[in-house]
Amino acid sequence: MATLDVMGGALFCSLTYPSECPGLRIIGNICAGTVQQCFTGPAHDCDSKNTNFHSNVAHSVSGGFSGNGFTVYPDPSKVGHKECFEVSNNAAYKCADAGIFSNFPGKKV
Repeated sequence: MATLDVMGGALFCSLTYPSECPGLRIIGNICAGTVQQCFTGPAHDCDSKNTNFHSNVAHSVSGGFSGNGFTVYPDPSKVGHKECFEVSNNAAYKCADAGIFSNFPGKKV
């Protein structure tokens, strides 16, 4: 079982990963000033329109253990994410580490 950070700004279904969390929509949010990451949430299907996790902004993430704007994981409710998962149309700036980060296996990311 994977363990994801519990100190993020906005954690979406990551604390119960790999339990399924279908129907989640994270759209048009701003997160700033966190110590770890701003957003942790599921990716979307490759080569398809992003309808579940977009138009969000992460900024001023100071670091600590990690300073990522977004931490993205494959959605366990989608079988195809074992092969490929994607994140798009989010923005990150002034992050101590990566703007968008994922540390999950996939043949194509």
